[in-house]
Amino acid sequence: MASRRVFVKINGTRQYLWRADDQDGNVLDILVQSRRDAKAAKRFLAKLMKKQQRVPRVMVTDKLRWAAR
Repeated sequence: MASRRVFVKINGTRQYLWRADDQDGNVLDILVQSRRDAKAAKRFLAKLMKKQQRVPRVMVTDKLRWAAR
């Protein structure tokens, strides 16, 4: 599973679009949030993990500081 985030503008406000993909490139989940911090990232991952039937063997991140915790 890989997690990516991009910036988008919605109604003139910068938002952060988080996206999780599987090994085949299929989108598992998308979440738009106004913040980009550890709390927002953990919320996204918690939401994603609730939807999964099993725990992923590997998780690839973009090496943000929150990912090391």
